[in-house]
Amino acid sequence: MKQLLSITLAFTLVGLISQPGAAQQAQPSPTPGGRGGRGGGTPPPIQAKPDELAKIKEKTGQIDALVKDLKAKRTNPELVGDVEVYAHAGKMLLEYPDMFANQYAIEHAFTTLDQGIERGKQLQANQPQWNQGKRRIHAYTSEIDGAVLPYGVTLPDNYDPGQLESSLRARAQLEKEGFPSVGDPDYLRSQGAPGLWMVSKETGHGTSPLVRQRLDAFLKEHGDKGQISPDHIRFLTYTTRYNRSYWVSLDGLEKHYERAEVDAQRADGGVSYDIKTKNLTRLVLHETEHVREIKIDGQTLKVKAGPEITLDRNGSAWKVARNGPERGLHKTHALQDPIDDAFLDPFLLVRPTGKPWNNDVNEQALRTMARFDLLWGRYFRGHPFAKDDKDVTEADFAKYHVVLFGDPGSNKWIAKTIGKLPVKWTQQSVTLGGQIFPSNENYPAMIYPNPLNPAKYVVLNTGLTIDDRGYNGDYGTPLWGDYAIVKVKPGAAVPEMLTAGLFDEHWQLAK
Repeated sequence: MKQLLSITLAFTLVGLISQPGAAQQAQPSPTPGGRGGRGGGTPPPIQAKPDELAKIKEKTGQIDALVKDLKAKRTNPELVGDVEVYAHAGKMLLEYPDMFANQYAIEHAFTTLDQGIERGKQLQANQPQWNQGKRRIHAYTSEIDGAVLPYGVTLPDNYDPGQLESSLRARAQLEKEGFPSVGDPDYLRSQGAPGLWMVSKETGHGTSPLVRQRLDAFLKEHGDKGQISPDHIRFLTYTTRYNRSYWVSLDGLEKHYERAEVDAQRADGGVSYDIKTKNLTRLVLHETEHVREIKIDGQTLKVKAGPEITLDRNGSAWKVARNGPERGLHKTHALQDPIDDAFLDPFLLVRPTGKPWNNDVNEQALRTMARFDLLWGRYFRGHPFAKDDKDVTEADFAKYHVVLFGDPGSNKWIAKTIGKLPVKWTQQSVTLGGQIFPSNENYPAMIYPNPLNPAKYVVLNTGLTIDDRGYNGDYGTPLWGDYAIVKVKPGAAVPEMLTAGLFDEHWQLAK
């Protein structure tokens, strides 16, 4: 989601319907964050009574009926979404009734669902009124899992549409390394980068009048100026997932998760470039319509101008390369690992329907899939797309990263891809590098470019590899890397991890 002035994305389904603001509550409740998460040091949630859940179900059904009628009348989909999000919230509360923080939150749920009913009636009469006022709640449909989710926009008292429109063009690139901050403790500016750090004193999570004044001045200054492409870029990354700053893209790393850097300057209106790099093998330059010469790591290249120029390094020598995707298997942007990276884009869970080679392995994989679906729903307020293996189509491989569960006997797509992955899986054993494991109780969990569509991932037998606590916060930490061999743990949702690691930059096992 894009930030619009003080746009607030803390209106998760819990925040929208079951956890009203702390100032309104009879007792404190967890603070929602992102699409899930609970703060620490708060009372445990309570369970709604059967009659309360029945009331939520009845009101949710009313909203569902209104949405169905509105869709049948081909009403504006965006406005229908602003109604449907209330029904989705009600369904999530019925599925996870322990999301209520306290009794006041249950009462608040009734009031909020009534707001959804009122929205539906307003839209039926073609008189929607929720686009008015300074605090507005809208909805969007997640491309990742199809869930209808809320977001809030809070407009300042001195808001005018012209200022908002210009502020949408303002983009701040804030660097945290190597740029010291100077100024007062509550109003710091980064030296050498456009970093601006402001602290509202004695306001909790709110914004003080002084900081609001400073923010408005900042937005007007940079909004009126618009986005400016700088002539000097210093950028670093540890992964090609986050690899671009203005006109430089770090498309190939010598080794992932080691510091990769570029210090690039252009002069004479973009005619000449002077670039220094570290831990890079492929660099793409944009906005190069006037370039004639590029100096990179002490080497001088004469180049032909164009909208984009790609440079490859072999050993210590750089050369101009063909634009577009690099041929062969390489870790590159959005196709670089780890397993958990597949769940940043639309993905499809694929259930096995065939006869498994080993029932214990298949049942463990199904428990893992069920746990992933349960936790994704609880904390991210939706459910992953899922299909039986027999129903998956070529269009699905073009649209989604596919997450295959089972073994080559039970899942037809594992059978079709396993021979093209850097692991050998037979009815007797699983072989990874020089290690051999009996396949009656061990199996692979991994990520790899999908042999049936190398522009997408295939994932075997796992969802997010974070622990349960990782779903609770904003920064879940992947635990398995690119691959793991896991062992069946009877009755448990999470198998025992025996070995795990990262593939090299060509998606092969490191020697």
